[in-house]
Amino acid sequence: VENNPTFVERYGITQEEMPKKKDDAEDDAEKSEDDEESEEEDAQTPTKKAFLYFAKGADASKPEKITVDKTKDAFVEFLTGKVGAPGTVEALVGVFREYSAKLSNAGAAKSLVAKAEGILKTLKGSEKSSGEYYLKVMGNLQKKGADHVQKEYGRLGRMVDAGGLKQDKVDEFTRRRRILKALSLIQGKKVEKDEL
Repeated sequence: VENNPTFVERYGITQEEMPKKKDDAEDDAEKSEDDEESEEEDAQTPTKKAFLYFAKGADASKPEKITVDKTKDAFVEFLTGKVGAPGTVEALVGVFREYSAKLSNAGAAKSLVAKAEGILKTLKGSEKSSGEYYLKVMGNLQKKGADHVQKEYGRLGRMVDAGGLKQDKVDEFTRRRRILKALSLIQGKKVEKDEL
């Protein structure tokens, strides 16, 4: 078979290679069908997967055995809960957790805000900026209720999705949403599915 230069330019293969490529396409189609069958089989298998978690600074001979859903989101959520998410301020995580638990006790909540303000004074750079937002959220939890974190996460997401914001606002709201997601996990609650 003589190779036509126009054919080679247009299709990127010689005419001799054409049947081979066609067979490959059929193989790919068969693989695709096999993948679909495999996904159906996976849907029938258990939805949990076991992992060993080696915490930083912990005894390496005694890892924590954990079981999470077989989804990427579930695994990322677990890791975020253990090691923090972008915007997580480790120095304030424990204070926020305790604050969330004692929200109904105004005296305890007030002393925890004072403790958080003391910690904030020791922070620098992006941690300080994130810490300031933690304090703002803590104040809003007291004023607006325990589900403020989830509501604010959704509100900021809707604003970003609606468009029309300048890029610096999109970046700021995305950073806040990451912090809110981390805070929601600290509270033991989930936020709506997101693309962060």
